Amino acid sequence: MQVLNGRNFINAKEFSNKVCKYIEVDKNGKLKNFKVFIIMDTDDCDSKTLKLYKSKNLFTNHWLKPYIVPIYNSPNLDSILRSLSYPIDTNNKADSYQKIFPGKSGDSKSFLRLKERITELDTQNSNMIKMIDYLSKYI
Repeated sequence: MQVLNGRNFINAKEFSNKVCKYIEVDKNGKLKNFKVFIIMDTDDCDSKTLKLYKSKNLFTNHWLKPYIVPIYNSPNLDSILRSLSYPIDTNNKADSYQKIFPGKSGDSKSFLRLKERITELDTQNSNMIKMIDYLSKYI
């Protein structure tokens, strides 16, 4: 949440000008085709915070609230990925994550593999499918 309070996140215009020059802003100052996926491990918070997070009430006073999609993993991302048969090297998580999430490499095959596997998840443990479905429109 602290990152959203930085100087580049004051309002839609500042955000668009400084951070995301490729995101369109409509005539009313609203960002078009834009979402902020905030990923939280549920073992990092108490039940009250988790409830506020899931309902987006944790972001009530922030101008990005309409764009925020809270993503949760219970108990954490590593356990979710392991349940999908992805190996996670606890000594080098960054390498493990880069093999799963294509990032700059643009490896659409690994992304589609993730999308296929993630549909098997129990939605009580993770709603990461929301993020994957949204991103799959752009590959």
